[in-house]
Amino acid sequence: MQLLRKGIDLIFLDNQTISTPYIKKLLEVAESQSLVAKISLESTVRLLLIVELDRVEQERLTLIKRTKDGMAASDKNAGRPRGKLDKMTAELESDIKRYLGNRTVKQVTLMKRHNISRNTLKKYIQFVDPNCP
Repeated sequence: MQLLRKGIDLIFLDNQTISTPYIKKLLEVAESQSLVAKISLESTVRLLLIVELDRVEQERLTLIKRTKDGMAASDKNAGRPRGKLDKMTAELESDIKRYLGNRTVKQVTLMKRHNISRNTLKKYIQFVDPNCP
């Protein structure tokens, strides 16, 4: 009900009777009814929303569990291999050593020259000189 008051539209693809436009129509009908009918309709709407939101949450948790179980059962490794330096070339390594010895060479220059991000450059600097902060 708070979402309705804030103007947030909920659309349930598998159950359109719980979607916001339908709920708004029900509440408009409830306004024109007697007190008992109004309270009954509002309570019914709340119950429908609670049940549907709980069902959606359970479905989300089931999908998460299935995904994790499938990843655990798979013998493939997701993501990049640990410790693999894709763009590390001999030229980049020599440039990093020159950067570490001579700070007139700027990180930005290395990044542009080798087309790498700042985080990648920092990772490669740590690889070349583990004692560098």
